[in-house]
Amino acid sequence: MQKAILALETSTHACSVALQVPGYLYSEHVVEPQIHTKVILSMVESVLNQASLSLKDLDLLAFGQGPGSFTGLRIAASVVQGLAFGANKPVVGISSLAALAQLGFAQTGAKHILVQVDARMHEVYWGEYTVNADGIVVVDGSDQLSKAIPNSYDLNKYTLVGMGAAEITYPRAVEVALLAQHADSSCIKPANSATPTYIRKAV
Repeated sequence: MQKAILALETSTHACSVALQVPGYLYSEHVVEPQIHTKVILSMVESVLNQASLSLKDLDLLAFGQGPGSFTGLRIAASVVQGLAFGANKPVVGISSLAALAQLGFAQTGAKHILVQVDARMHEVYWGEYTVNADGIVVVDGSDQLSKAIPNSYDLNKYTLVGMGAAEITYPRAVEVALLAQHADSSCIKPANSATPTYIRKAV
């Protein structure tokens, strides 16, 4: 049965919130850097009001846990943690690159996807994803940090999303919610487990 899930994604310049409930999806999305903390709680309130629900009606809270902007990741993790504590709900962290790959599949139908986002310091976060029989992206190995996607990849065999792509540049909470629906039960944790995945150590 489909869960009622509130999802947040703030790992890039985009800030988004989605509420997925059986038969309905509500979402808010804005692309504007450095305003995430100012708008995210009002976006949460908006989607809950649209669905006439409260946090206590939810089954789960999900968030894009990275990799991405250090500040953005901390915003999503801390907001989800606070909301989950207050409502006594569990949380699940979803790779922000996986969310972007899932969006790439939704918009292009591509089954083999390379994702990359700006990691600053002349590096990129990237990952290789394949779509399974359920239409859900699965990472091949793990998300990575390097100067560029290795030359060993034949880019003609993949659809590129994220930095360098003509479209599909930012992950969305809609895909975070979808991936949370399919998350293994072992990935669902108590509220205090809402922590970011940085890959790069803080500098």
